[in-house]
Amino acid sequence: MTPSLEIGNGNWAVKSDSLLGYKTIDGKYYPREIGVTRATTATRINADGLVELTPYNLLTWSEEFDNAAWNRIALGLVSNDATAPNGTLTADKITPDTTTAQHQIRQLSFSYNALTSYTYSVYFKPNGYNAIVMRMAGATAFGTSFGIVVKFDASTMVTTIIDGAPTTTFTSVGNGWYRCSITATTVAAQSAQAIPIYPNNWDPYAGDGTSGIYIWGAQLVEGTEPLDYLPTTDRLDIARIDYSTGEAALLVEPQRTNQYTKSEDFNGWSSKTLVTTTADYSISPSGILNADRLQFTGSGFLHNAIAQVSATQYTVSCYAKRNDSGTQSVGFFVNGTGTVDSAWSLTNEWQRFTYTYTASNSSQTGIAGLVGADVSVFGFQREVGSNATSYIPTTSASVTRNQDVISKTGISDLIGQSEGTVFVEFFYKNNFTELLNIQNTTSSFLMRTRIGQVGTNILSTIYANGGSFPLHPNYTLTPNSINKICIVYNYANKTTKLFANGVFVGSTVGTNAYPTTLQDRIGLGNFAGDSTESRFNIFNVFKTQLTDAECIALTTL
Repeated sequence: MTPSLEIGNGNWAVKSDSLLGYKTIDGKYYPREIGVTRATTATRINADGLVELTPYNLLTWSEEFDNAAWNRIALGLVSNDATAPNGTLTADKITPDTTTAQHQIRQLSFSYNALTSYTYSVYFKPNGYNAIVMRMAGATAFGTSFGIVVKFDASTMVTTIIDGAPTTTFTSVGNGWYRCSITATTVAAQSAQAIPIYPNNWDPYAGDGTSGIYIWGAQLVEGTEPLDYLPTTDRLDIARIDYSTGEAALLVEPQRTNQYTKSEDFNGWSSKTLVTTTADYSISPSGILNADRLQFTGSGFLHNAIAQVSATQYTVSCYAKRNDSGTQSVGFFVNGTGTVDSAWSLTNEWQRFTYTYTASNSSQTGIAGLVGADVSVFGFQREVGSNATSYIPTTSASVTRNQDVISKTGISDLIGQSEGTVFVEFFYKNNFTELLNIQNTTSSFLMRTRIGQVGTNILSTIYANGGSFPLHPNYTLTPNSINKICIVYNYANKTTKLFANGVFVGSTVGTNAYPTTLQDRIGLGNFAGDSTESRFNIFNVFKTQLTDAECIALTTL
């Protein structure tokens, strides 16, 4: 009962554009990369329970310093010239030229948030020169002359702070490599700032044309720790391993837009009545000092003048907690009422509150409260749809997070061409979900499994080659919990069996002929428009039909 392809099961590894799946032969693992496409950043809940941007490395092309994202001044570069700390031939050599200049390589136009801690790190190895200078430019952001500037000298293991008051780390990682990091907290927001690296020295000097350093693995993160290094290319197509259910799961969501600008800047909302706002009052669910305080001096409200469309279904969401032990009467208002339409059951711990409604007019949505209410808030979101998806941060404009597309083509050798079994363990919330599909080389669907299409929580419909194959009796899944299902198929006799949570649900015989071309593609989640999120713990493909007993054992909770 060894799968031909397995994804997850506690083995999660991600990089730009792919997620690591694998097959096992005689106990050995053979990786098969699964494609990931989203073309936007997104958020997840990390292993510490914090809201985190994915990927958390804010720099692009973190190992490819020859990319146009890195601007070079008065130095030469040879890419993939040395073995990097991870054992691959991906480290780049930078060599200052013979002109008198501030020799540097840098990413441009990074924007800092106010009152936020950032940690910048890079790996370097001497190659004639023994030192590296790192800088987070931004005089306004850090309240200094040049931003944060620090020199690390590997010959003496001395760290010299040139400007600012950062904390630093300087660690040998073996084979002559060091990881250097600088951490500082901004005092103000500042846009379009550079993130430079200087070989040997910060002051202008003339290089000898041969001495330089090796660099690899640049990373900039929010927070006071360097974090495990996460490689990036364009930062856009990174799978999200989410811990919101308490264990690692692959989060797959449809496209959504947070229409609400200034989602973390309640102090900057355009309309406030009988409410006092204090910016950056408490540590938010992201672990950063950027949650705002709301104190209601009467029956008041606040909103940001973002109109809605009548007769459209919306879901609003917001993180909130109370700031004292008193009774709090505060929550969402919709349709311009200015009074609480959906009250929050607040505690002194952060919770994310959601409310779904149909707009009756084109008026405003926001937060309302009664006199005495004193709460911290973070991450306001309004999206079109019947459920709240992961948080989408905004500043001056609405932001769209694209659909997650998790798929793999060119794997006909891993899919049973005459029979097979698919197993999936997933966390199901309570909304319509497209769970999985198998397609042939002409993109015709052999199989599409959906939840909730013919009834709430009902796992009932499999499409095959243009035909609809209802499985009877229908099986009602348990919402907000882990579920396990197996689908066993046989092309020759057009039969399909369904097993769910340790129970044989039923079988069906189709009427359409199965595709004659190779079955060559698998996909996970969201292949049917605006379905809700899926959280996959395990996805297995078997090239043969498992027995009823094996399927029952595999799906038993």
